Amino acid sequence: MFDNTKVLQCIHFFYYRDSEKVVRTVKDYEIDYYLSGSRTMNINGKEFPVGKGSVVIRRPGEVVFSYGESYDCYILSLDFSGKIDIPEGEYIRQRTGSVQQKFDNPVMNMLPSIIRPSHDVDYMRIFEKLCRNSYPNPICKAAQNRLVSELMYVLAADSIRQSDNLSSTAKSAVDIATEYIQENFRRKITLKKLSDVTNLSPNYFARLFKAETGVTPTEYLIRIRFENARVLLGETDYPIKTVASLCGFSDESFFTYSFRKRFLKTPLEYRKFYMSKM
Repeated sequence: MFDNTKVLQCIHFFYYRDSEKVVRTVKDYEIDYYLSGSRTMNINGKEFPVGKGSVVIRRPGEVVFSYGESYDCYILSLDFSGKIDIPEGEYIRQRTGSVQQKFDNPVMNMLPSIIRPSHDVDYMRIFEKLCRNSYPNPICKAAQNRLVSELMYVLAADSIRQSDNLSSTAKSAVDIATEYIQENFRRKITLKKLSDVTNLSPNYFARLFKAETGVTPTEYLIRIRFENARVLLGETDYPIKTVASLCGFSDESFFTYSFRKRFLKTPLEYRKFYMSKM
């Protein structure tokens, strides 16, 4: 699947000073494996923390820059198009010329921009061998192709593991949050409070919650409050004001307005309708 891939460059790169934000458009496929350092990588306007053990994947046409402290990494540039005629010894990432055409490959397409491998042994071995089989050493194209193929499949396996872990994190966080909401819906619950109980940042928690449930945390809280309100309206004779208070609504008028908007009946009308069906 990767037999025709050309290694444009593979080197062990050291950068021993803090860098400025140099914005560039990626021309080729780039895969970097970080051995040390702590940086922020911006890819098409989205920022990712990068540090020891991170693999960064950039694709042709992406607008990128990074900033942070000094770092140490392997850098690999690949030609999947077979149309780039630049000797390895003359290649630079900031090259002029056209952007490499998209490589439509199921393995490459599934890879995220950042992968955090579960272990480093395979990556160290593959990159070390790629460096030994790349400029300025004698170049063995067959060895390069085998190593690139192995690298891509190791990346694919780790990306699946990473996705599964993120799904587990999301499910765990959502389970914790929904249980908290169901037990505390009568109280004031903020996004900050929910993020605190799940140990996640508010924005990240909100994205995970909606991805897992299809609704925002606020909408989920409102649903729980109204479901409990319907139970109280149908099974008790509590005054509407008391039902509203017991379900987390501090204002009876707002509760009545919102209930009617959602169920097309006022709370009192709903109670009468419920009682008529018994």
